[in-house]
Amino acid sequence: ARHYLHYVTSRLPRPNPNPDQASRIATTLDSSVQRHAAQSLSGRLRLLAGRGVGDGAVIVVENETNRVLAWACGEA
Repeated sequence: ARHYLHYVTSRLPRPNPNPDQASRIATTLDSSVQRHAAQSLSGRLRLLAGRGVGDGAVIVVENETNRVLAWACGEA
C-alpha cells in the first residue's frame, strides 16, 4: 500500500514539526482486502505479461461509505 501511503501523506496539512516523534495516520484500508487485491493483481500481471501488459492497479472502494479498502499497484 505504499502508493496509498504516498497519496495520504501528500494531503496532510503540514509535515510533522518534530521529526523525532512518529506520526500516526489512520486509514480505511482493510488488511485482508489489501492482501487479496495485491495477490490478485500480481497473478493477473503475470498472466498478461505475454501480451505486453507491464503494470496495473486495483482500488477497492466501499460504495456506501466511499472508504478505500485496498489500493494496490504493481509491475510485471
